[in-house]
Amino acid sequence: MSELISNLSFVMLGVVAVMIAAVLLKVLREGPREIRRLRRAGYGVSNLVRPELPNDGSGSTNDAMEGLEFLADNGRIVSVRQTRTISAEVA
Repeated sequence: MSELISNLSFVMLGVVAVMIAAVLLKVLREGPREIRRLRRAGYGVSNLVRPELPNDGSGSTNDAMEGLEFLADNGRIVSVRQTRTISAEVA
């Protein structure tokens, strides 16, 4: 049981180390100005702990229609493929 706990703690510490390294690389690459900008925009650690990240609204606004296309031969389905197209008709 102690091996399981030590392995889990090792993995968790590794994940934390990778996260800290990513933050340090971000600071070195972008500088503290970018970190201040993100904190002002509401992307801080406290916002990550509490689910209060802002909705940036920069996602896709394309309306898409999806469906399946069946090809048949003498009443038997030969193939099926998924279709997707951008359409303004989708409400």
